[in-house]
Amino acid sequence: MKKDLLERLAYRRARMTGDQVRFIRLHFNETAVEFGRHFGVKGPKVLSWEKTKHREASMPWTTEIVLRLLLLTFINKTSLEIHALFKWLLITNPIAAKTLL
Repeated sequence: MKKDLLERLAYRRARMTGDQVRFIRLHFNETAVEFGRHFGVKGPKVLSWEKTKHREASMPWTTEIVLRLLLLTFINKTSLEIHALFKWLLITNPIAAKTLL
């Protein structure tokens, strides 16, 4: 059940909300500090993303891309599926594509 929800979060068209970021962090059973290490940020930054609650999290789009790819890795998607999501995410935000490529 939770894996289905994580997959839906990875593929959703809208940006993630603070509540969704918190759900993911708690699903991985990580503190804000531990979770932040995946993205090169400190715990207070993670908490600021979560503080937005039901509104769009204030994380950069490139960070959200990494989070979505981590979700697919966690639920054991194939490298082709992960690559396809990465390409789709870059198409939906060309500015992020320039930053990442």
